[in-house]
Amino acid sequence: MISPEEGTALVQSLITLVNPGENITVDQQVAEAVLAVVDLIGSSTTQFTDATSNNITLLVDDLLNKMVLNNGSFQSNLGSLSVGARDEDGTVRLDLPPFSISGGFNTAATNVAQIKLPTNILSGSTQQERLSFTGYMDARLFRTAGTDSVIRGSFTRSVKSTVINSAVLGSSVAGRTIQNLPNPVEVSLPLTLLSVPTEPQTNSTTVMTSFYNPRCVFFDYQLNAGKGGWSQEGCVTSQSSSGAVTCQCNHLTSFAVIMSVETTVDDHILNIMTYVGCALSILGLTLTIITYTIFK
Repeated sequence: MISPEEGTALVQSLITLVNPGENITVDQQVAEAVLAVVDLIGSSTTQFTDATSNNITLLVDDLLNKMVLNNGSFQSNLGSLSVGARDEDGTVRLDLPPFSISGGFNTAATNVAQIKLPTNILSGSTQQERLSFTGYMDARLFRTAGTDSVIRGSFTRSVKSTVINSAVLGSSVAGRTIQNLPNPVEVSLPLTLLSVPTEPQTNSTTVMTSFYNPRCVFFDYQLNAGKGGWSQEGCVTSQSSSGAVTCQCNHLTSFAVIMSVETTVDDHILNIMTYVGCALSILGLTLTIITYTIFK
């Protein structure tokens, strides 16, 4: 297992290698090696700091922007994340296939997490543009103080009132901020966990947790004094069913589904006592009515 200290040092080494902010290129083999390390970190059960986690996801975005693409396209499907990058002519309308977390650009499967860009996403451009796509299996690398995450299909209860219950899908255009789009980005996000198993606490009590009110959100790195947080701004939940949520957003970033958490404690002995008490009360009332009727 990677310790938090080792993870932080490893991320700093990767940042030095990729050198964010500098106008350099990264060989594809080097990029694939970096992504393999990120996948290792993303699969770890270690709880990294918010800053370290945010640096990892920003590093991946920067890496995809700087890669030298063979044949103008790249995609990689790893254990905890999928990534893709394409160089596209910004002077024409795009007709890209959706990017999915399970198959990159090569799948038309349904009920998978996928993102579809509008055809006019590069409107106003006069040059070739780099489009990048990222898909994380869960939100463990998008840490924020007020929200939990469903990880590997399981949920650990805490006092937090919201949870990210989907994969995290994102897209960006290198060197540009894409916002206020006239036609929305469409993101389909199946819910990771439809129900939470009950958890016995003692011989008489059981904790029951439920998720409700799914909303489309994006990760805003500027919130919480630069620590990052989830925001609904610019996103609407256009369709919701028992197993998936469809989002429409007017900007590019990383998207997910957030849900409210409700936890209740069921005390079996107290329930039995309540039922017995109600039964005795009904019996007493019945006897009172019968007695009153007889002796009236």
